[in-house]
Amino acid sequence: MFFLEPARFVKMLTDMAIPLSKKLRLECTFTGAPKMFVTWYKDGKQLYASYRYNTRIIENTCVLECLHECNNETPGKYSCE
Repeated sequence: MFFLEPARFVKMLTDMAIPLSKKLRLECTFTGAPKMFVTWYKDGKQLYASYRYNTRIIENTCVLECLHECNNETPGKYSCE
Protein backbone atom coordinates (compact mmCIF):
# COMPACT_ATOMS: atom_id res chain seq x y z
CA MET A 1 0.00 0.00 0.00
CA PHE A 2 1.23 3.51 -0.77
CA PHE A 3 -0.13 7.00 -0.31
CA LEU A 4 0.06 9.85 -2.77
CA GLU A 5 0.80 13.25 -1.34
CA PRO A 6 -1.46 16.10 -2.46
CA ALA A 7 -0.32 17.92 -5.57
CA ARG A 8 1.69 21.08 -4.94
CA PHE A 9 3.98 23.36 -6.90
CA VAL A 10 7.67 23.12 -6.00
CA LYS A 11 9.01 25.59 -8.59
CA MET A 12 6.93 28.72 -8.98
CA LEU A 13 6.92 31.48 -11.55
CA THR A 14 9.24 34.43 -10.92
CA ASP A 15 9.34 37.96 -12.33
CA MET A 16 11.30 38.17 -15.55
CA ALA A 17 11.97 40.36 -18.56
CA ILE A 18 12.06 38.84 -22.06
CA PRO A 19 13.59 40.67 -25.04
CA LEU A 20 11.14 41.42 -27.87
CA SER A 21 13.12 39.18 -30.24
CA LYS A 22 12.56 36.09 -28.01
CA LYS A 23 9.61 33.79 -27.38
CA LEU A 24 8.11 33.58 -23.90
CA ARG A 25 8.34 30.16 -22.19
CA LEU A 26 7.12 29.69 -18.63
CA GLU A 27 7.49 26.57 -16.46
CA CYS A 28 6.15 25.44 -13.10
CA THR A 29 7.20 22.18 -11.48
CA PHE A 30 4.85 20.15 -9.30
CA THR A 31 4.96 17.02 -7.17
CA GLY A 32 2.52 14.60 -5.60
CA ALA A 33 0.20 13.74 -8.46
CA PRO A 34 0.75 11.16 -11.20
CA LYS A 35 -1.50 13.14 -13.57
CA MET A 36 -2.12 16.82 -13.18
CA PHE A 37 -4.53 19.21 -14.87
CA VAL A 38 -3.12 22.73 -15.08
CA THR A 39 -4.82 25.95 -16.11
CA TRP A 40 -2.76 28.96 -17.23
CA TYR A 41 -3.88 32.56 -16.77
CA LYS A 42 -2.72 35.96 -17.99
CA ASP A 43 -3.97 38.96 -16.03
CA GLY A 44 -6.67 36.76 -14.49
CA LYS A 45 -8.03 35.49 -17.84
CA GLN A 46 -7.70 31.83 -18.74
CA LEU A 47 -5.32 30.98 -21.58
CA TYR A 48 -6.05 28.17 -24.01
CA ALA A 49 -3.83 26.30 -26.42
CA SER A 50 -4.21 28.20 -29.70
CA TYR A 51 -2.27 29.81 -32.53
CA ARG A 52 -0.70 32.08 -29.86
CA TYR A 53 -0.01 29.66 -26.99
CA ASN A 54 0.98 26.05 -26.50
CA THR A 55 0.36 24.42 -23.13
CA ARG A 56 1.65 21.02 -22.11
CA ILE A 57 2.82 18.88 -19.25
CA ILE A 58 6.20 17.16 -19.48
CA GLU A 59 6.65 14.69 -16.61
CA ASN A 60 6.23 16.92 -13.54
CA THR A 61 6.57 20.29 -15.29
CA CYS A 62 3.77 22.34 -16.80
CA VAL A 63 4.82 24.59 -19.68
CA LEU A 64 3.32 27.65 -21.37
CA GLU A 65 4.96 28.70 -24.64
CA CYS A 66 4.13 31.72 -26.75
CA LEU A 67 4.34 30.63 -30.36
CA HIS A 68 5.32 34.08 -31.61
CA GLU A 69 8.04 36.53 -30.59
CA CYS A 70 7.21 38.86 -27.71
CA ASN A 71 5.40 42.10 -28.55
CA ASN A 72 3.58 44.86 -26.69
CA GLU A 73 0.73 42.43 -25.81
CA THR A 74 3.06 39.92 -24.10
CA PRO A 75 3.67 41.67 -20.74
CA GLY A 76 1.28 40.80 -17.93
CA LYS A 77 0.82 38.71 -14.82
CA TYR A 78 0.94 35.02 -15.70
CA SER A 79 -0.07 32.26 -13.30
CA CYS A 80 -0.99 28.60 -13.29
CA GLU A 81 -3.29 26.55 -11.06
